[in-house]
Amino acid sequence: MRVAASLVGASRASAITVDGLLLFPGALPGAALVQRPHTDGAEDWLLFPTAPSTREVKYDVTLTRGVSALRLVENTLEFLDAGGAPRLRMAPPHLVDADCRVHPVSVSVQGCAVRRRQKRRSMIGPPIRGPT
Repeated sequence: MRVAASLVGASRASAITVDGLLLFPGALPGAALVQRPHTDGAEDWLLFPTAPSTREVKYDVTLTRGVSALRLVENTLEFLDAGGAPRLRMAPPHLVDADCRVHPVSVSVQGCAVRRRQKRRSMIGPPIRGPT
């Protein structure tokens, strides 16, 4: 199972490697993208020197044949296999302001069916099917 995600509106900025991180200056208008690759995926950080006028970040996500459904639980997006087991997860995003305070942000899914849960618990019944 694989999932490809691309940052909507990002330019083809060249990467600079700094201490194992990939820095893309000017990846978005008024922002730099920092990617931290690791063995089980990658983590994106967007650096805005000033608060952006549009307070949202969008990604286009392409699902592969192994993804049978999506589930959103406590702001964690899970990619489920045919048996309904979560095989990949996107951790809940957060925002760190200029004073280093952490703020939760919300996740939404558009263009695809998603099962929503407020609390983490066992899934009952078949998963909602995603695109094939």
